[in-house]
This record gives sequence, structure tokens and C-alpha cells, in this order.
Amino acid sequence: MKAVDVRHIVIEPGVLGGEPHIAGHRIAVSHIAIWIVYQGESIPHIADEFHLTLGEIHAALAYYYDHQDEIDRAIADSDHRHDEMARRYPKGWRPGAEMLDEPPTTQ
Repeated sequence: MKAVDVRHIVIEPGVLGGEPHIAGHRIAVSHIAIWIVYQGESIPHIADEFHLTLGEIHAALAYYYDHQDEIDRAIADSDHRHDEMARRYPKGWRPGAEMLDEPPTTQ
């Protein structure tokens, strides 16, 4: 039997922090999972919107399902970091922005 590798998914240390992504694009497998699995976008819509082939998207989904626990953890960690930054910088982050040590209080 001959194994075929279409090489749609790559991991490069200097691209997207080493996240698996679609070759030739800065679109992570986790992005595809979020858009299609979590948000319910259609595969043809994502293909059209980001100039991807159906094969690239299906390869990303296959990679996602083969590594689902790891990728879902990374997505949850990213959400947590986002929420923490939003809490600490309620007016948005910029150089010199004031950071809150405690969550804002409501009055």
C-alpha cells in the first residue's frame, strides 16, 4: 500500500506561533475549527471567503478531529487569555495603557 500525503497542513515554528495551519496561508487549523465546528459556517463559504480549496479545508478538519482534545484546549486557553486582557485593559490595550489589577466594579 502506498500512503499519499497531500501536505495541506504544515507546522512552521515562525508562523502563527507554531500552530498547525494551511500551507501557504496564515489560517490555523483552529481557525477552521472555530468557524465551521463552533460557529456553524459552511465549508463552501469559508473556501470562497478565504480563497481556499475544499481539500485544504477538509484536510484542516481531518487534522482537527485527529487532534481535537489538544486543539480544543488551545482554543479555550486563547479565549481565557483574551478575556483576561479585556478585563485588565477595559479601554483596550496600547503602549502605556493603564492596567487594572482588579476587575472593574459595577455601581
